[in-house]
Amino acid sequence: MGDHDTARRRDLVRRIAASSTTFGTPRAGGVVYLTCDASAQFRVPIMFRIIRPDSQPSGIEGWLWLDGYQLDDDGDAVERRSVFVARNGIRYVQIPDQRG
Repeated sequence: MGDHDTARRRDLVRRIAASSTTFGTPRAGGVVYLTCDASAQFRVPIMFRIIRPDSQPSGIEGWLWLDGYQLDDDGDAVERRSVFVARNGIRYVQIPDQRG
């Protein structure tokens, strides 16, 4: 990752952190920022667009499965994933429209 990419990612993380909240309900189409607060697998945080939250109980209090897409720095889908996360570790974000 070059210096430009690193600076761009830092700027993106700052904007996400400033606009994110832990209050919300996972909904289809929503974008969340997943860090190690959501699961240890997100030591390197990701943005994730929810296709659907699993409505079935996970068997572990406070945890749930989300189906969706991992997003790149431009907000484009790069990989479909199912992730198991702690509900109280999910950060809900608003992604600004960068397409102008």
